[in-house]
Amino acid sequence: MGMTVSKKVGGAVLRVRLKRRIREIFRRWSERSRLPAFDLVVHVKPQMATASFEQIQSELRRLLRKLISNSQQAS
Repeated sequence: MGMTVSKKVGGAVLRVRLKRRIREIFRRWSERSRLPAFDLVVHVKPQMATASFEQIQSELRRLLRKLISNSQQAS
């Protein structure tokens, strides 16, 4: 998994904090093994700077579940 967090999101401390949170959410996600083999790039938008950990977690999990369901429909 790769991430892009531009300076538009905020200062270095905020950008690194968001990256750490996203990595941790992905690492702890129990359904991770169901993902198909592919490269995943997360592009963080400036609106995420004000999001809570729970909001980030909810959105990331929703998107990842969508990837799983899309890959199952394609096969």
